[in-house]
Amino acid sequence: MSVDYFASIDFKCPELSNPADYFMSIMSIESIEQEETEDQTESQLSPQEIQEKYAKRIDYFDESYNNSKLKNDHK
Repeated sequence: MSVDYFASIDFKCPELSNPADYFMSIMSIESIEQEETEDQTESQLSPQEIQEKYAKRIDYFDESYNNSKLKNDHK
């Protein structure tokens, strides 16, 4: 169910990946830093910009969950 949920909010777990590891990685600030390192075409973000981007991601996760049917699903 969590794999489907995260895919529905545009965070699809890569094939052959452990979903728990993937979810932990996307919820860590290191994932933002890693994305910046891998994307050399974009200018490097400052530590403050990384922090802001991370905060927006966590807010997005929170808002998406609070607006989802899962929040009130007792199952």
